[in-house]
Amino acid sequence: MEALDLSQYQLDRPQVLWAGLLVVLFFLLRERGLAGWPRVRLFVSTLVRCFAALVLVLALAGPHRFEERPDLSLVFLVDTSGSSSGGRLTGYMDTLDDWWEAKGDVPAAVVAAGAGIHTHTSPDELRSEVVGVDESTPTALGPGIELALESFEPARSRALVVLSDGAVSDGRAERAAEVANIRGVRLFPVPPDEGRMTVAAVGLETGDAVVMEGADARVEVLVEASDPATGTVVLTDAQGKELARAAGVTLEAGRTSVPLSFPADRVGVVTLTGTVQVEGDLFAADDRAHGALEVIGTPRALIAADPETGRRFARVLDSLESPPTHEIVSPSLDTSLEGADLLAWIDPDLKGFGGERVERLRTFVRKGGRLLVVGGEQGLQISDEGQDEIKELLPVRFPKTERKEPAPLIVVYCVDRSDSMGRAAKFEIALTAVAESIALLDPESLVGVVTFSDLPRWAVPVTPAGELETIRARLAELTVAGGTSIYPAIQEGYEALIEADAKLKHIILLSDGQSTSRLERDGEVVHNVARRKFTLSTVAIGREADQKELKAVAEIGQGRYYYTEDFATIPQILLDETMTVVRSNKIETRIDVHAVDDSRFLSGIDAEKIPDLQGYVRSRQKTTTELALATERGEPLLVSWHHGRGVVTLFTSDFGGPWSAEWGDWKQRSAFWRGVVRETLSPLPAPDVGLEAGVEAGELRLTYSILDALKNPRNDLTVTGRVTGPDGVGREVALTAAGPGRYAAALPVTREGGYLVSVDSVQRRAGALDASGGVVPGGAVRASAGTGHPDETRAGTLNLPLLRRLAELTSGRLSPGFAEVLEEGVEMRLSRIDSWPPLLWAALALFGIDLAIRRLYLPRWLSRDRRSAA
Repeated sequence: MEALDLSQYQLDRPQVLWAGLLVVLFFLLRERGLAGWPRVRLFVSTLVRCFAALVLVLALAGPHRFEERPDLSLVFLVDTSGSSSGGRLTGYMDTLDDWWEAKGDVPAAVVAAGAGIHTHTSPDELRSEVVGVDESTPTALGPGIELALESFEPARSRALVVLSDGAVSDGRAERAAEVANIRGVRLFPVPPDEGRMTVAAVGLETGDAVVMEGADARVEVLVEASDPATGTVVLTDAQGKELARAAGVTLEAGRTSVPLSFPADRVGVVTLTGTVQVEGDLFAADDRAHGALEVIGTPRALIAADPETGRRFARVLDSLESPPTHEIVSPSLDTSLEGADLLAWIDPDLKGFGGERVERLRTFVRKGGRLLVVGGEQGLQISDEGQDEIKELLPVRFPKTERKEPAPLIVVYCVDRSDSMGRAAKFEIALTAVAESIALLDPESLVGVVTFSDLPRWAVPVTPAGELETIRARLAELTVAGGTSIYPAIQEGYEALIEADAKLKHIILLSDGQSTSRLERDGEVVHNVARRKFTLSTVAIGREADQKELKAVAEIGQGRYYYTEDFATIPQILLDETMTVVRSNKIETRIDVHAVDDSRFLSGIDAEKIPDLQGYVRSRQKTTTELALATERGEPLLVSWHHGRGVVTLFTSDFGGPWSAEWGDWKQRSAFWRGVVRETLSPLPAPDVGLEAGVEAGELRLTYSILDALKNPRNDLTVTGRVTGPDGVGREVALTAAGPGRYAAALPVTREGGYLVSVDSVQRRAGALDASGGVVPGGAVRASAGTGHPDETRAGTLNLPLLRRLAELTSGRLSPGFAEVLEEGVEMRLSRIDSWPPLLWAALALFGIDLAIRRLYLPRWLSRDRRSAA
């Protein structure tokens, strides 16, 4: 009825309507051509002529109307990638056909995004080009959106309908959506139904990628499934030989880890392929995952111990899953270490160990040897002079000298708190060092802390060392202020020593400045310390310290003098000084054994049932070490660390001696020692060393990262790696600096399969060799990588979060109805619709009818009637 609503029409030339009055002339004119014809015919002809004239006048007036229509341009983006196989593309095309027909006269185009990105003018054109899709074809959703933005017809509103599952492998979709938002284009993602089940092998985990010959190699195949399923997982090598199989595996929806194992009976690199087989799986190209591991030969062990102890330890080695060959040698290590993988050194006499033997031992470890040191009656005692190499090799620090003074004792710490100690956190470091050294003392020992600037002040009055938490709280309240005056502080400490009831009395002085009170004028108190048989040691911190003065004070006070510019070493200096003052490092008393949670050395051990020990060698663990067992005071019992490319593990009690007598009845004693040997032979990489490897964009990409002991990136290294591929050929590769403490390399990948990457050679680039002879601690680091398959064909390719994100970025909507696309947020425009063309054609038709009426002759029978009537 809208067409009959004349109010919506307008006229271009309304004045033409006056011409309609001329129609009456048709009634006044006589048409001779109709003379003698029936009046009815004459009336009809006149009526048609008048009506045609009126219609013609109306057409000449130019009637028209305006109608609101969407000012919209559409583009349909169709995902023709690998994930569209299995029926999804058919669903996309059906939706496209329906919506293309429903769009009416809205201008539209079609863009296909898959192996190629093309613009089409209609669905039929797209259908003729896309016959099928390759499962490995990646989604080019980002580039597809970019091309679609260039394919719109001019319009104020533009909508992009994305028929895709969102399985993106190029990472450009969101960036393209941001550009679309800037250009005012709204995205309407339309995902498919999830369709058939999809299962994929998405990874093959090989642990630390190394296993000993004769042991079982254990791997895990990671499988992702869109729905619960039951299938078979098969493990094969590069030659296609089946190594392991797991049938009837229940796969959960999501990720499932399937463990497999096979006997490692061949030394060398083994490349592996894990294949998942499930009936009804949508894709086949994603069912393989690749990895690699290295099988190392049977290790050779040397047991340096007395014959009886050596035979007992040999039984531990024989009980391992892959027992090494072994030989018992003299504890003096006069034999060659060449060709050995493990040296078990039980109760060594370190005092007289040096010269060529210690250099041979250092070389053994630096080149990758494993050293297991076990304490005993010898006490692991090291003399003060000439044994720096042994000290450097072990993961702990021992007291420098033996002292026989029994407890109790008193130690007074005199700590400089002048303004200069506030720089570089020296004061906080010094207080931390004081607290750590107090922790070494017996709980019945007495301690006091005097801080000094211009005047001395008791920060911690004389207190039992067992009240460590109270002492820490008092130290935490201290701040720096003022100048430096040493001798009043020494006087305070001296008076406290006089009053204390202790057999050993000692003062430790720390300062970084020049004292306003001087030894020549105010130093009588230092001589008094010496006369009383007390001792006084000094620590000079930094170049600004009065080294000459502090050294003289230590000499007069019969103590030791220390100097350091590295403030981080202050805690270790105080630890060494405290250990020196206290006693011998050999402790013979009952101690509780405390296990570190989740220690790899204690795998399978009930840590709560580890028996007590009757003795151990007292020490302090170094930084970068790994602690497994400790005393209740935190002193190490079982500790390990990397040195060069090798590993040193230390057990500070004995093996089957009087200190571990109660372990004789411990059921897990053999399991404990097996774990110690196993983890020493196959250590974890150093905690501050990492190696990552992966295949991406046709390249094997390696990244090696390393930090020093203070967690700072090491940028002074030359890093060389080795890559072994599916062909079994190893290739050397140099890693170049790629960032702070990071080194990287990339190699082209030409074959499908697993790759083993190892980094063994890490050395200083230039300059003096470091403490380990230029070889950086870290051990052999390995990583496994494997070629993958496109994300297109992985399980769960329906990436709804991405599609939802694309809609949100452009104010669009996920899974809209087509009416929403045509109406929601669309600008409208007025379109002129001319009504005169049909009127003109109607007028011409009427004039034709009129002409026919006037010129058409009547039949003869009608003519006779006409004459009769006349």
